[in-house]
Amino acid sequence: MARVVKVLSIDGGGVRGIVPAMLVAELEQRTGRCAADLFDLVVGTSTGGVLALALARPGPDGRPESTAAELIRLGRHEGRQTLTCPLLQGLYPTGPGGGRADPARAAELFLTDRFGSTRLGEALTGVLVTAYDVERRRPFLFSSRDARARPGSDFRMRDVARAATATRGHVAPARVRAGARAGWLTLVDGAVFANDPAAWALAEATRAHPDEQDAVLLVSLGTGRPREPGGPAAPEPRRLLPSGGQGLRYYRLQTRLERGDETMDDARPEHVHELALRAETTIDEHDQTLDRICAELLAGSWPAYAEPALSASTSAAP
Repeated sequence: MARVVKVLSIDGGGVRGIVPAMLVAELEQRTGRCAADLFDLVVGTSTGGVLALALARPGPDGRPESTAAELIRLGRHEGRQTLTCPLLQGLYPTGPGGGRADPARAAELFLTDRFGSTRLGEALTGVLVTAYDVERRRPFLFSSRDARARPGSDFRMRDVARAATATRGHVAPARVRAGARAGWLTLVDGAVFANDPAAWALAEATRAHPDEQDAVLLVSLGTGRPREPGGPAAPEPRRLLPSGGQGLRYYRLQTRLERGDETMDDARPEHVHELALRAETTIDEHDQTLDRICAELLAGSWPAYAEPALSASTSAAP
């Protein structure tokens, strides 16, 4: 039986992160397990990176501090579903007049409260968060695997999250200390090169699990596709597989956004609620696919004699 390396990849998208957060909550609810137990590696860009950290952060009892459902806090009021997302609304608070006052300072205060002194090496499962070094002009990857291997790479989670949410034109770059001898890094979020980090997730999975007999289950969650065409498409993860190497099952869950929903920093409850409705539509439309993903997450292995074929990319939008 080939071992299956289970990987979750979460796109960037600001408050649109409510969409993948609800999909993760659905996986947790259907399997009865938290994300840190379901996946060997959780990878994220921007808000997706903050979600990855929050899902893997240990609580006082050594178990995950929060499930996805707890991060998005569901409730009902007067017979109508209402939804708030403290994680996202703390990162993108709406100030007087609907604007955001000093977003960098607001993010720093919120992330300090959220993650405290927890370090990346303490993550309960593998974590990879993308960022971009604006001074050296190259990608920078925060890896829990590296954090456990090299003390100089064991960053505080709140600093990793701050870098992940430093969006050009919205939030100032993050200054992160890279060990006592390495000096400081000036970082912005990784959306400039990997808003969909699935390819980087696959690369990290194969680096962490080099056994060529291993297979990879890669679940990639989008934050919604605007009706107007976006930037260039991310490379298909299948193309990165070495010939004759690992098998891959790849699921891509994405939804189509209505006009106005593509805003990334509008954390007003009514906007978050509209995004939640889009997520619910995606869940309803892909009920069988979600069941299949859950079954594969719980199975843990595939027959060694049958190399897993690439599953068709599943999307709520063509």
